[in-house]
Amino acid sequence: MAATRNGQVRALIYARQSKDNADGIDRQIEDCRRLLAREGIDPDSARAIVDNDVSASSGKRRPGYDGELIPEVEAGGRSVLVVAQTQDRLLRKPREMEDLVDLVERTGARVMLVRSMFDLTTAMGRAAARQAAVWARLEVEQKAERQQRQAVQAAERGECPSRRAFGYQPGGDVDPAEAAVVRDAFDRLFRGESLVRITDAMNAAGLPSVRGNRWSRKGVAYLLTSPRYAGWRVYHAGAEDEVRVRGTWPPLVTDAEHEKAVALLTDPVRKVNTLGTARRWLGSGLFLCGRCEAAGELEQGAPVTMRTGRRTNGNVRTYICRAHAHLSRAAEPVDAAVVAAVEARLARPDVASLLAGATPEVAGLREQADAIRARIDRAVRDYDDDVIDGATLRAVKARRTAELAVVQRKITAAARSSRLATLASAADPAEAFRAADLAVQREVIDALAVVVLLPSARGASSFDPATVDVRWRH
Repeated sequence: MAATRNGQVRALIYARQSKDNADGIDRQIEDCRRLLAREGIDPDSARAIVDNDVSASSGKRRPGYDGELIPEVEAGGRSVLVVAQTQDRLLRKPREMEDLVDLVERTGARVMLVRSMFDLTTAMGRAAARQAAVWARLEVEQKAERQQRQAVQAAERGECPSRRAFGYQPGGDVDPAEAAVVRDAFDRLFRGESLVRITDAMNAAGLPSVRGNRWSRKGVAYLLTSPRYAGWRVYHAGAEDEVRVRGTWPPLVTDAEHEKAVALLTDPVRKVNTLGTARRWLGSGLFLCGRCEAAGELEQGAPVTMRTGRRTNGNVRTYICRAHAHLSRAAEPVDAAVVAAVEARLARPDVASLLAGATPEVAGLREQADAIRARIDRAVRDYDDDVIDGATLRAVKARRTAELAVVQRKITAAARSSRLATLASAADPAEAFRAADLAVQREVIDALAVVVLLPSARGASSFDPATVDVRWRH
């Protein structure tokens, strides 16, 4: 501890900056050290506690203030002197001032500011500090209002957001190296690759995210569904005050590709981990039970599908009749037989027309979706102009949102059909099928065939491919 005319003190310097700016933090700390020197305290003995890139209005916990400074004051009591450049660097809200007053009264610690002084040990000093906190909070809120309005105006003009997106340089110009990685990610998605594979490919490219981190599946999914890559500026997406206008930067994908990516990544079939074993294995919930078919149960109602399980020794995965468990087949040879049959079918020249199916016209669906959104926007404007009341606005939004959901489901179906058509148009459809993720493989099988598992012959010790009945739909 440093010896001073005020006795032994333990000086703690606190500095905070709303945005990451090392120079601003350094200036605050230097100002505080000068104040300590004037007070006769060795400035080099002071410990600096920093919260960098922590907003005054976010309300989030401050690791430095809450996790370090406050515990230090609690432990040190009267020996602690807290120094900050200004009150709004130390405190963000009036209630934080009340907490600080309580802390000072309880511990006997002191607080000093480089600019504007107050003495929390006196009633007049506490009143002045509280008043200053109120006015500081007013300034913060007014600044936030100005920034929000500026953000809305920038969005309405289609200006590029201040935080750059991967694939672009600050200001919106295309970054060729990053843009190539973005394009490859979209192409892989449309070829049927999983998010795991796409993420691995992006990390293998050696270009980190905008924050300098390795790519995660969540980050890749966000990138692939962001309207920014289709050239759209969206502000407050999904809210009543949503702004959606064409941006001023060059898009990296088309509108149709963006909507296709959104449809694919929001398709429940892709979310294999949330659907149990029925979606983790090739035939679970897809292959049918031959015994139930022989008994006529398939004609009486919904087809009885197979689920997965394991034999008593736990080493062999099996398909088991979901309804009666009266048929059990080893899964691996069944899967191999089905895959071999499908690959042979994919080698035939008519596969493109089979998998293309009756794909809906995506452009027309997109126009319908845009028209519905326009009606919602018009209702919001009518509400702002007092043409309709709040209840009418809510009713209109509810009805139009339901209509939009129907159109989005059609777009999802179109995207899935388009994904199968992309696979069929590959140079080697069979190889593309092998490389696709499980969801796409299941879609291909379901589009081409009905697979019925038949009982093995009594006493048979080897697998008989004839017990896997692959019935082609075309």
